[in-house]
Amino acid sequence: MNNAIDHLKNSTTVAKHSYNREAGWLLVEVLIGVAIFSVVAAFLLASFYSYLEYGTAGVDRLQASYLLQEGVEQSRLVRDRDWELVPEGDEGQQFRLKEQDGKWDIQELDGEEEVIEKGAAEFVRTVWVEDVCRHNESKEIVSCSEPLEPNEFLDQDTRLLTVEVEWDGLWGGSEQQASFYLHNMFSEEE
Repeated sequence: MNNAIDHLKNSTTVAKHSYNREAGWLLVEVLIGVAIFSVVAAFLLASFYSYLEYGTAGVDRLQASYLLQEGVEQSRLVRDRDWELVPEGDEGQQFRLKEQDGKWDIQELDGEEEVIEKGAAEFVRTVWVEDVCRHNESKEIVSCSEPLEPNEFLDQDTRLLTVEVEWDGLWGGSEQQASFYLHNMFSEEE
């Protein structure tokens, strides 16, 4: 019986010793698990945040492209309505597109920018108008110089327009531009 009691004491002591060792390793395992989970969770959150940022930037770029195309089309509508409404070009002078009574006009920018709010973003659309010069013989477009060369003339029926859309993006200011020629299609001169 003594043997049995000694055996029971020894096994209880071994079990207690074994339990304390397992409890220590369990704590280490939990700490390692929490650390791994924290790293994975931080990576997933950063990835999701980047996804949202890039998605927003893509929406802003798409909206700016739409506003740019709209500006080009509105300029053509002004031309189609009345060529005299398309201002003569003065390098560096800025204009804006403005709707009045359902009709679009190209107006001189007198301190009031054309600000368009779409969602959380603010877009600014600006128009530049430049004169167009041509070569007398070939009628090719040449740069206008002051004064005009003897073999050049100012084409009163053509203007170079540049429409620009700017907005504050995630990585600073962003912009898109489109330059195109407007020609007075209804001119009686050839």
